[in-house]
Amino acid sequence: MKFAAIYHKASDNLGDDIQTYAALRFLPRADVFVDREALDTFAPDDGQMVAAVMNGWYLHKKYHWPPAAGLHPLCTGMHFEKADNWGLGTAFLDGPGGEWLAAHGPVGCADEASLHALRSRGIESFLSGCLTLTLPRQSRAYGGPAYICAVDISPEAVAEIGHQVAARDFTVVETTHTLPARHAALPVPDRMAKVAEQLALYRNAHCVVTSRLHCALPCLALGVPVLLLAEPTTENNATALPANPSGGLAHTEDMRLFGLGMGDYSVITPPENPRAFEPLRDALNKAVTAFVAACRDAEHLVPPPDPARQAELAAWRAGLMQQAAEASFDTINALRAENYAVYRDRLDSEARTGTALMRAENRREEIIIQFDYLWRENMRIRDVERQASAHLDAIAKSRSYRFFRTMQAGLREFKSLNPVRWAKYIAAVFARLAGRKGAIHRYRLLDPLLQVQRYLSHQGSMGIPGYDLATRYCYVPMDDDTWKRTADLLRIVRKRRKVMWILAPMFRDSVLTDGYFRRIKAIDDLLGDDVQRIYLSQLYLADKNIKVPIAIDFATDCRWEITYDRDDPVQLDMIKAMMLPGDTFYSHSVEQISAIATDGYHTGPLFVDMHGISPEEHVMHGSLPDAQRAGDQEEFVAATAHRVIVVTEAMGEHYKQKYPDFRPGIITMPILETALDVLGKPLAERGLEDGRPVVVYAGALQKWQQIDVMQAAMSQQPDAFSYRIFTSKPADFMAMWPVGAPRPEHLLVGTRSVDDLKAEYNQCHYGFALREDTAVNRVSCPTKLVEYIEFGIVPILQSTRIGDFVRFGMQYVALEDFLAGNLPDEATRRKMAEDNRQVLLKINELFKSGRAALLAALDLKHDGRAGA
Repeated sequence: MKFAAIYHKASDNLGDDIQTYAALRFLPRADVFVDREALDTFAPDDGQMVAAVMNGWYLHKKYHWPPAAGLHPLCTGMHFEKADNWGLGTAFLDGPGGEWLAAHGPVGCADEASLHALRSRGIESFLSGCLTLTLPRQSRAYGGPAYICAVDISPEAVAEIGHQVAARDFTVVETTHTLPARHAALPVPDRMAKVAEQLALYRNAHCVVTSRLHCALPCLALGVPVLLLAEPTTENNATALPANPSGGLAHTEDMRLFGLGMGDYSVITPPENPRAFEPLRDALNKAVTAFVAACRDAEHLVPPPDPARQAELAAWRAGLMQQAAEASFDTINALRAENYAVYRDRLDSEARTGTALMRAENRREEIIIQFDYLWRENMRIRDVERQASAHLDAIAKSRSYRFFRTMQAGLREFKSLNPVRWAKYIAAVFARLAGRKGAIHRYRLLDPLLQVQRYLSHQGSMGIPGYDLATRYCYVPMDDDTWKRTADLLRIVRKRRKVMWILAPMFRDSVLTDGYFRRIKAIDDLLGDDVQRIYLSQLYLADKNIKVPIAIDFATDCRWEITYDRDDPVQLDMIKAMMLPGDTFYSHSVEQISAIATDGYHTGPLFVDMHGISPEEHVMHGSLPDAQRAGDQEEFVAATAHRVIVVTEAMGEHYKQKYPDFRPGIITMPILETALDVLGKPLAERGLEDGRPVVVYAGALQKWQQIDVMQAAMSQQPDAFSYRIFTSKPADFMAMWPVGAPRPEHLLVGTRSVDDLKAEYNQCHYGFALREDTAVNRVSCPTKLVEYIEFGIVPILQSTRIGDFVRFGMQYVALEDFLAGNLPDEATRRKMAEDNRQVLLKINELFKSGRAALLAALDLKHDGRAGA
């Protein structure tokens, strides 16, 4: 049988590598190294199971538990961590996670807390201690001056050691178990060499004083006197000891008291280590040696996959991931609010008490340093801008507009400045020119400024040898056709009384099947022909070395679209040069917010149509980096926008609760595309289909549509209903059907045009709208529900917390009643459908009032034309 060594690939803690080092001592070889944080994805390359000693700390990414079937484990020396950044605690030990441990037990636990966590779940387990206790005892192999190791302890504790050895011939060696980020990229043998080097440092020390459990336990095994310092006021490594910290495996003292000189431990004459660890060490040696011997010549095939079990594990892990994502997102929001409070009251710590004070004090020093640095940097930038101001005045007075020669002179004058300041200077040039109405009157006026950018992009042009600006500031020439369109746009744009820059792609007929673009068109329809709108469509280029020139296009005289590379500052500056500072910005979602809106250049109002709650949507899809980015943009909107437009009252309440100091005014304007004149007409008559009511679903197959739940419901009620599923990808819908689940006999899956779909709706009785109770769904306004109400279809709901529908009185059938067959008779169902028409009227009134408020805020008359 092959052997695997478990390690933490991305660890910055040497203690994790020491755990791997301890296990490697027992293995005849390491045929493969398996990342501890991805045990569920491991698959042997030859179909044979791989033996592994599973010791150490479990787990950061708890949704990657339990391990894959290809591992043949010895579960010993394991620590199951309750605290984590994901809010999962020990929930990963329930369900399939606990079943896996029970199947591979009894489990050897490194500490009492882990033992309690398993036994409370009925998992057979025992106290094994940590595998690092098995490191071999070694004599001192160093003839130099005596030294004392201080490993990750407070400055006060280091000072106390220095005070104790002041009159002696000792030195104090400070070291850490926190590794640089590059360590994680090293090959495992190099990482193990670092462990051996660190253990040699401990072995040759006179004694070791540490806060690290995986420094103290190896020192016990090596026979080095060691003192473990703990901070009882917080959960830390000391609480993870297998026995009482004050009288168990190692000598333990309060770090704070030790730093005040009130400890009992003498580093000059350290006491002998307790020997309570030796029985644990001996038992571990015996168990691991026997396991390796038994596996050396054994062969076990990886069991064939069980589809049902795999589906169960996938669903369980998905639940853990969702729970982790929501908890971590709450943590991010809490930390943001906390950091905001620290900024606001950073010098008033006496006003902050309790746990908040403890956490705030831990961050205070770093935040004040950041604040001071930003303040000083801001002052330096202002100095540069003041110097540039006089130069720009000279440019503005020049009737010839020979910018290139004038800017070359400026280049010589400010040549000593660093590239970042030069970038600020060039941006200031564009801003000042844009602020002068008479300055932009020829379309080629921008070309000399772009020439300056081109000049700056040459290596060494800043007087800094070897510094290449080309990767940041590049000149992408425009063809003659683009220049002509630029000229047309510049001539037209200032003839309008009102200009609106819309941060979104322009809508076209080919994309209006997408609800996002239908909303963009709905807002555009409000503006009228006297408002000049310029759509700014961002390009997202994965390869930053590819440079794409700016593109300018127009649909009508009042609708233009500029497609630009958001990472090219030249293109950003060119767009800014077309703007006046008071122009209005309208962004469709926080995702469209760009440097054009966030750099403080514009002074006009910023409107943001939220469409949804982007950070939470990214969390739902497991994309936490995108959630963080969207959260930062959302935070900017909450602090600076003039108005935000939301689709439900629930969404407005969400933002007010999330940001207590939410600055923008909130306008509620639902997504309402239905022809409301149908509400005055009677509902179409519909009969049963061979005695069966008809249940419909029309829409896409995204995750939040709960297609799996829908198919499971249809499998449980295969005969009582006729089902009609209309989607753009019918084959994909059928491919998602659970293996072995019964399919209804009366099932139609296909596609329909908009008009044909309306005809289908008039024959249907109920409609699936199965959304989970999540933050995303609680604030949404699904067009599907609007369509159901319009055509007299009673919704089937899993969660009633979908936007404003139920709070406005919408009648529905709960999913559990559908599954149980508890449905209203046709007369009652028809009455429910009629009552739901009133809900649509309420939504329509909300739409009309929101539209009026938006037009007023945009300074437009109700006919959609620009105000005076």
